Amino acid sequence: MAVGSAIAAGLVGLTAILDIATGFPFNRSIIMDATFILGAGMTGYLAWESWRDLR
Repeated sequence: MAVGSAIAAGLVGLTAILDIATGFPFNRSIIMDATFILGAGMTGYLAWESWRDLR
């Protein structure tokens, strides 16, 4: 579950960065991209901490 959350967070973060760079798929909505990157970072951090706790 923690690995799946980390993968999902990475995909969301990469999609937001792709949008900032190219305008695809969200037409460069900077507020939405920043929110996605922030959320992906927090989810990735929580997944990492959960993974370390489970080991």
